[in-house]
Amino acid sequence: GTVGLQVGGAYDGDDSYRQNDLRNRYSGSGKVQWSISPYQQLTVSGNYMYQHRQNFLYWQDLQHALQPPADQLGDEVTSYRYYLSSQYKFLLGKNQVLTLRGIWFWNRFRDTVAAGNGNQSTAKNINGEVQYDSRIGKVSLTTGIEATANSAESNLFGIHSGYTAAGYLQ
Repeated sequence: GTVGLQVGGAYDGDDSYRQNDLRNRYSGSGKVQWSISPYQQLTVSGNYMYQHRQNFLYWQDLQHALQPPADQLGDEVTSYRYYLSSQYKFLLGKNQVLTLRGIWFWNRFRDTVAAGNGNQSTAKNINGEVQYDSRIGKVSLTTGIEATANSAESNLFGIHSGYTAAGYLQ
C-alpha cells in the first residue's frame, strides 16, 4: 500500500489596538493516510493548539473605549486543545463499504479573571461510529451506530459527564 503524510503549523499573533487585548496562538497538525490495499484505507489526523491571551471584556467608559476597567488589567486566559481522529474504510464488495470512525478531543483553559486562583476547566470528548453503506440497483442504504462520551470538570460549573448513543438508517 501507499502512505501519504501532511504536516503543518501556524502562529497567529495580535497585539490589538485595545489595551489588555494581546493574543498569541500556536497550532500544529498532521495527517497520515495509508492505503493498506485496494480495499482498505486508514486515515489518522491530529491537531494541537496553544493560546495565551489577555482578556479585554468591556471598556472602561465612553472616554476610554479602548481601555478596560482598572480591575481587568492583567487578566489573562491560557488554553490548550488537542484532538486525534481516525477513519478506517473497508470495501466489502462491489457496492458495500464499512467505515469506522473515532475522535478524541481534550480542552483545558485557565484564567486569572476571577479573584484567587481564577477560573479553570478541563473537557474531554470521545466519539465513535460504525457505518455501513450499500447499493442495490438504484437503491442506496446507509446504516450505522454512533456513541459519544463527554466529561467536564470546572470550578465554574462543577463536574459533569454525559453519554449518548444512536442508530440510524437511511
